[in-house]
Amino acid sequence: MKLSEVLSRSLAAVTLRPEDEAAAALARRYADVLDSEPDALVKVGPLLLACLESLGMTAKGRAVVLGKGGQRGDGGGKQRSALDELRAKRETRARKNGT
Repeated sequence: MKLSEVLSRSLAAVTLRPEDEAAAALARRYADVLDSEPDALVKVGPLLLACLESLGMTAKGRAVVLGKGGQRGDGGGKQRSALDELRAKRETRARKNGT
């Protein structure tokens, strides 16, 4: 079975946000390259893995997205971005400082 086919099945099984589409397209491209040029594995393999991690499609990527214990920090709702996290920390500091 081709890597691009496996990737397509995996992508169909996850919920991607619109802002994830570019990373998904890049992962598809990397998979196509690996299907047609197996010798490129050393060079392209780590790039594909990084894309998959950023999409939360590996154990390491899910650990970052879901946090310890495999539970979403937001109660299973919308995934929070790094910017959302920074804003929440800033709001918490502002409340503590009374500003």
